[in-house]
Amino acid sequence: MAVKNYQLGRDAKLYAGAAGSTPATEIKDVKDLSLSLTQDEIDVTTRTAKGWKAAAPGLREAEISFDLLCAAGSTEAKLFLNAYKGGADGTVTSANYVAIKIVDNSIDGLASFEADCMVSDCSMEQNLEDAIKLSIKLKPTVYDDTRPPTLTIS
Repeated sequence: MAVKNYQLGRDAKLYAGAAGSTPATEIKDVKDLSLSLTQDEIDVTTRTAKGWKAAAPGLREAEISFDLLCAAGSTEAKLFLNAYKGGADGTVTSANYVAIKIVDNSIDGLASFEADCMVSDCSMEQNLEDAIKLSIKLKPTVYDDTRPPTLTIS
């Protein structure tokens, strides 16, 4: 009998830090993180395909979404709220970006994803019977041209 050791979401980690650097601060109050990876399809159908449509891989896209429980004075919540807000007057500045690293498991993991990201959505929920939480969506950007988004398969 083979024993399967399934990876559990509770063992995954989210790290954040200043854009342009390797994120090192673990964001511990995260719930339900999702990394969505998609790829465009380029139609390369020609007569040589003998009536079949043919496709080639195009541009890739990633979206990271998660809920963040808000403790009183939470530096984690402030990090993402400030990244959404940007400059003091709301202008786009380096403060609009945050470095992110997602690791599914520190031992025998399947994949990790690292990128400098912009906060594309930041919604606050204040339900009566639940903790206040931020629902965050991030999209990779090229803040530092030496740090393109990276998907690493272990």
